[in-house]
Amino acid sequence: MFALALPFDTPDNLAIYRQKNNEYFYCFVALCIGIGVSTGFQKLYFGLGGENLTLKLRIKLFEAILRKHVGWFDDKNRAPGILSNMISEDI
Repeated sequence: MFALALPFDTPDNLAIYRQKNNEYFYCFVALCIGIGVSTGFQKLYFGLGGENLTLKLRIKLFEAILRKHVGWFDDKNRAPGILSNMISEDI
């Protein structure tokens, strides 16, 4: 029986209403706690995944730069400062 559909004409119905009301309240509190915990875990693991992905991309870019021919670094756009800035900030 739905709690809001109960008539309040007798004390027994009022007690049943309060009991149902408390049940719905505790279910709602448990649901809110569950949503909060799951959201926290979601943000934690998304952050860890993003950090791992960034680290792997930086390592692969650095390895690719190390494999380049020496003449590749003669261009002004490929100065060591620009390349290290690209590794640290652009990724």
